[in-house]
Amino acid sequence: PYPLNLTKSLSRALQYRSLRLYYQPIVRPGPEDSWIPVAAEALLRIEKDDGSVLTPSSFAEALNHPRLARSLGCFVVETGLCQAKVWQDEGLDLQISVNVSIPHLLDPRFLEDIERLVIRPSQVSPKTLTLEVTESAQIKDLDQASEALQQCQRWGMQISLDDFGTGYASLTYLQKIPVNTIKIDQSFIRDILAYEKDRAIVYGILAAASKMGVLVVAEGVESPAHAGLLCAMNCPLLQGYWMAKPMRADNFTKWIRRVGGAFKS
Repeated sequence: PYPLNLTKSLSRALQYRSLRLYYQPIVRPGPEDSWIPVAAEALLRIEKDDGSVLTPSSFAEALNHPRLARSLGCFVVETGLCQAKVWQDEGLDLQISVNVSIPHLLDPRFLEDIERLVIRPSQVSPKTLTLEVTESAQIKDLDQASEALQQCQRWGMQISLDDFGTGYASLTYLQKIPVNTIKIDQSFIRDILAYEKDRAIVYGILAAASKMGVLVVAEGVESPAHAGLLCAMNCPLLQGYWMAKPMRADNFTKWIRRVGGAFKS
């Protein structure tokens, strides 16, 4: 199930330090139709010697390889927190979201890793970190996953359910996993301007989340019209190419400085 060439490429990227984290802003509505960056999602990239950049679509099938999942997970958490510390020292108060693979989450050493990387160093508050679990992934042991994520919450971290609505067990995951935030998959956001059915689905998710006291992020916001409609629907947080594409940390910092913490729709 794991293509050998992709697995080797990913393993080599880890070994030779060509793996990078790019960051995409998550924003909330501000005054006078402006938008305020409040968080950054850390996204894996491979930077090749020729200057090209590979996105996860090129190596996604290898991300959950049992031999790589833990190393990748530790890399993402450690690198994301180091960047959070840099931004914190620069006066930028940003939440960092990192993706957690199911194999790493179910690894018996997962909580040891989190304690070693997040709790013991104590350079950055655990409250700065959001752990994103993909809803479209199959979790074989929901009880074990739930217990691990509950411990992370007790340490102060936030838990987010990513790609919500695209899997086979959305409501089950929402029921079993301790969730602070759900991220509506872009497949539902993309056509909300044209299709009443998609708008109804988004309304339903927002209403249910509000009742449960759960935050919502709309993914895949690609135009001012999308942003305006989602704002009218009282969606609290937005993420997408209209605000910014994923970028290197130094460019993210420049982007934040350029928009001055807010920009007009």
